[in-house]
Amino acid sequence: MKENSKVAKVFIIIGSKSDMEYAETCSKQLSDFGIESEIEVSSAHRHPQKTKELTDGAEERGFEVIIAMAGLSAALPGVAAAHSNLPVIGVPLPAALGGIDSLLSIYL
Repeated sequence: MKENSKVAKVFIIIGSKSDMEYAETCSKQLSDFGIESEIEVSSAHRHPQKTKELTDGAEERGFEVIIAMAGLSAALPGVAAAHSNLPVIGVPLPAALGGIDSLLSIYL
């Protein structure tokens, strides 16, 4: 990598500590591509104010994109997008129905 080149930063947010394995796998893949990332746990349902503050301030902390991983009702990507001007990638995680519920919640 060139010394003057900018390093991309990705903010990975998950709704529960039980989702950490997915976030860590994502972070490792990003690292393999030379992309920095940071992982935070914040539930859109249990800690809405914390989630708002994390996503609202992500751009000021140098992040360029948010990856929001969520299962069940999967509200986290929508909440992140509501509080940030950064692009938000919603990643459905397996929960009930093998993850179909999360997929439908995020993409419909």
